[in-house]
Amino acid sequence: MEKNRQMDKITIPSFSEEKKIMMKQDKDEEERGMWGNQREFFLSCLGYAVGFGNVWRFPYLAYKNGGAAFLIPYVIMLLCTGLPLFFMELVLGQYTSLGPNIIFPKMAPIFAGLGWGMIMVSALVSIYYNVILAWAFFYTFASFTSELPWTDCDNDFNTPECYLLQEDKVCKNMSMFYYNQMCLEPDAYCGSVNLVSLNASHCYDPNENDSLVVADGAVHRITPSEDYYRNRVLGVTGKTWEDMGGMQWELVGCLALAWLIVFACMVKGVKSSGKVVYFTALFPYVVLIILFGKGITLEGASLGIDYYFLKPDWSRLADTEVWSDAAIQIFYSLGSSYGGLITLASYNKFKNNCMRDAIVIAFANCSTSVFAGFVIFSILGFLAHELGVGVEEVASSGSGLAFVVYPAAVTLMPLAPLWSLLFFAMLITLGLDSQFTMVEAVTTAILDQFLSLRSRKPLVVGVTCLLLFIMGLTMCLEGGVYMFELFFFFSSGLSVIILAITEIVGVHYVYDHFTPTGSSRGVR
Repeated sequence: MEKNRQMDKITIPSFSEEKKIMMKQDKDEEERGMWGNQREFFLSCLGYAVGFGNVWRFPYLAYKNGGAAFLIPYVIMLLCTGLPLFFMELVLGQYTSLGPNIIFPKMAPIFAGLGWGMIMVSALVSIYYNVILAWAFFYTFASFTSELPWTDCDNDFNTPECYLLQEDKVCKNMSMFYYNQMCLEPDAYCGSVNLVSLNASHCYDPNENDSLVVADGAVHRITPSEDYYRNRVLGVTGKTWEDMGGMQWELVGCLALAWLIVFACMVKGVKSSGKVVYFTALFPYVVLIILFGKGITLEGASLGIDYYFLKPDWSRLADTEVWSDAAIQIFYSLGSSYGGLITLASYNKFKNNCMRDAIVIAFANCSTSVFAGFVIFSILGFLAHELGVGVEEVASSGSGLAFVVYPAAVTLMPLAPLWSLLFFAMLITLGLDSQFTMVEAVTTAILDQFLSLRSRKPLVVGVTCLLLFIMGLTMCLEGGVYMFELFFFFSSGLSVIILAITEIVGVHYVYDHFTPTGSSRGVR
């Protein structure tokens, strides 16, 4: 009886009805667009998954969490959480040929806000993501010179805190300290921060007891590369939330260029961006191989690689923080629950083997992270060797690695502008792929929601890019990095985890109660 009742729910269309459905699907796909071939989809997904985090986050996490031992929780989390969610989103998009804002209301009306939540997160992330691209463009243009501007402290933008280790060694040989581009006596050096010199190695505060401090750490000093980043690129010194200063117009120009490139590559949706990814998805691998070849030949490279990977600390596996870091890295690296994967897959042919794509892309993404670690830490080992410090003192994560530590390292290499240019060009192409997908998720949502706009796709893409550009201008103020950090920490943190949990609950536990009868792919 139960079987008969279930059979009664199924609507079997006649041959003529099925033909009409297929004709409607073909028409919808032609209006909406499809990938030119399977390679375009694969490279777009790979470029979306492989981003900044593979280069500036994973290597540091592996170094911090036991080196090669970190691969055990990393792979387990990939198999148990990352890959299944990645595959599920590809299936959803490919089966329905719809964006997330349309899929979830059709699956379960109670989850109508889930898709729009994903779109909002992608929109917010794309705002600050292009600001990072603007920084990378700024450094790229600055690399077209015979001597990199963050090599020394003799520039107009340098602050008194700018500090050269080589010059400091010369000063110390005379029992003096390097500050404000000169050698100072201990009294003058300690007095620059309202302290009094006790002897040649210590300062103290005469107004407080137990205020003895080591002279080397008494005065805040920064490297030329950090000084360049803070004061030439950002102009943040002395700025606060109450006074964010004026516009950094050169940075505004770089941001406008980044958005112009995004618009030009996406003006026809996947029909245009699908062609661009042949370069943007593959070029980073070419640069990584070149940098790896250069890195391993540098003196001290083996020291950095040992710290990174070749001396595993198996005891770290008992620490829950290691497993947490692995899960978070897998989750955010693959880009699930942002709506991007569903959007990309929605332009696929119905019978595409998305399981194969999910497996290959997920493992390629993780392999890229591991390989990028060898590249980065071979250069960090060289930097530590040249400065005469431990690798742990130069190891960094996030934008500090890309815009402070690595630029400092390349100044010590022969042909420094060339290696700087290659690195930042690689960052730009890494970021563009991810940016394409996030903006595509936003524009696809608009076009799926308002079908009449499909014939005006270039206009929709242009207006979207313009609005997101305007929203990002606050991050180009002299104190704009504060707004950047606000977006960075809150736009895709806990919200994405909530979206992922809600998505899993909606698909696996609620969908059966709202399954429409006689539904068909792409039919509204």
